Amino acid sequence: MASHVTYTPVDQARASKEMGGRPPPDNSSHTTNHRGCRAAWAKDGWFVEIASTLLGILCVVALLIVLRHYDGRPTPYYGSALGTSLTLNTIIATLSTVAKAALLYPVTECVSQLKWVWFSKESHQLNDMSMFDKASRGIRGGFQLLWATRLRTFAILGPFLMLFGLAMDPLSQQLVYYHSVAVKTSASATIPIATSWVAETGDGGMIIDGAGFADAAYNAIPTGLKGAIQTGLYSANVLVEDIAPSCPSLNCSFPSYASLAVCSSFADITSHLVSEIDPEDDEFLLWYLSGSSSNISIETMTYFNTGSASSNNTNSTANGYLRPLDFNNSIAFTEVPLPLADIFVLYETGTNASGSTTFGAVEFIMEWCVQEYTTEVVNGSVNTSRQKATRNFTNPLYPTLQVGSTTYTIDPSTHVSTSVFLDRILQGYVYRDWDAEQYWHATSDAIQALYEPYNVFQDISLGEIHYSLNSSIRGTNQTGLEFIINNMGTSMTNYIRENNAEVANGTSHSQEVLVKVRWKWFAAHASFIVLCLLLLSSTLIATRLSVLKSLAWKSSPSAVLHALSSNLQHASTGILTESESTPLDQAQLVYLCNVEGEGWRLQAHDGK
Repeated sequence: MASHVTYTPVDQARASKEMGGRPPPDNSSHTTNHRGCRAAWAKDGWFVEIASTLLGILCVVALLIVLRHYDGRPTPYYGSALGTSLTLNTIIATLSTVAKAALLYPVTECVSQLKWVWFSKESHQLNDMSMFDKASRGIRGGFQLLWATRLRTFAILGPFLMLFGLAMDPLSQQLVYYHSVAVKTSASATIPIATSWVAETGDGGMIIDGAGFADAAYNAIPTGLKGAIQTGLYSANVLVEDIAPSCPSLNCSFPSYASLAVCSSFADITSHLVSEIDPEDDEFLLWYLSGSSSNISIETMTYFNTGSASSNNTNSTANGYLRPLDFNNSIAFTEVPLPLADIFVLYETGTNASGSTTFGAVEFIMEWCVQEYTTEVVNGSVNTSRQKATRNFTNPLYPTLQVGSTTYTIDPSTHVSTSVFLDRILQGYVYRDWDAEQYWHATSDAIQALYEPYNVFQDISLGEIHYSLNSSIRGTNQTGLEFIINNMGTSMTNYIRENNAEVANGTSHSQEVLVKVRWKWFAAHASFIVLCLLLLSSTLIATRLSVLKSLAWKSSPSAVLHALSSNLQHASTGILTESESTPLDQAQLVYLCNVEGEGWRLQAHDGK
């Protein structure tokens, strides 16, 4: 069955005139017509700009959701893409960049559209067309437009938004920062402590043959404890650290905990030194301590001398217990009820202005105490701080100290044996043998170690002695002695704690990197959206209120090519350089109007 279709020719000129100078649509195909309508709806309206704005807003909303989700949470990783791991910063940068690009596109179109609104209101220089075009494409042109329009158009928002857009990338990187925190784990964390101390002594230990019970007690402490004492004594300039905890996670915390320990105290007793003529050699003065019945003294030829404040050197029994040493000759520490050791140190300090030898004196004690600690382990690095130390153990026959709800005890035999050992090794002297080629002599290795911080002699030759302070030990003189004795106490404490089954429990942590959002920086993204919406809505309203109504040519190059009226086209001199055309365009005033038979055109202003 044949189909007969009749086509009526269209008067193109008449149709063009009725449509304001625009050619009528081609209705030769139904499909083409539908496609053309959709294209016209997208091109001639604001659909693309509104959609682009919505895309930018959605990206910022997505950024907000991501930030709220990860704020205060561990740093996320998003697997691998082409061998590269994605990070939170990558996600933020991507969303921010897409949002910026999507929001800036309507900005450029709005600036271009306001160009037509600008010329539709009144006559302006033809050069303003170039100004608006440059403003839609860059910041420099935008600020030129500010000057050219004297802030009389909403297009002035364009350059500010473009400049704002450049700042969005660095501002987005300020949105988050990362900080490391300790997160509690189930891993164990322990550190040895001791609430009592019983060493293997007496009949249960090794007794080295000697003259009397005192010598037996001297040898009865464990070899491990003797080694700990020697470690502290010969530590020289190396600090003996407190015992380290067991911390498999390498990050642990131990709040305040307490343990049995060995503490020490020091006092300068130089003011108690008095002198008299040496009864054995009236050419020398003999210096000794007043206020003490101790027989310790020092003379010019002796440079260093130590002695005990104890009055007995035997360990008789009382009620089945070994009797501790009686340190009743103490000068500075008479109130301490139960010292482990109480030692006087007399030492030569140099010479005075008259050339006479000068001396000093120090007294120190070592005693049992309950030491409080706090310990932190961060990435395997241990930091232990000492807090309060409680001293003054009572009951010499069974040393006991109550601290809070815990009772700390020392085995009596252990106390006596340790006290006798310290009392013996810490006594001795250093002297100069002028008859044996001026050799230095120390009565024991321990005395040599104690003398080291007091070695004030730089050089000694026949007839002349030169003095200077020795700083090889931390500090000098008394400070150096304190360093050595404190090291001894720490080393003994570590041994005692290591050889007890008791522990203090801590908390094990893992170091986790958390995300922290700086919400104040998000105001930049919110402000950018508001300003872009303000420019878009202002452009739509300004277009609607102008003679253009719904016409939206925006940045269409076709609209620019067809904008000049026939009179202006005939008057033009062709394509010129910018420097040549600018003066001509500035001199030519034009306005936008609907010319009958031509459509919308830029018409020359006739001056009326």
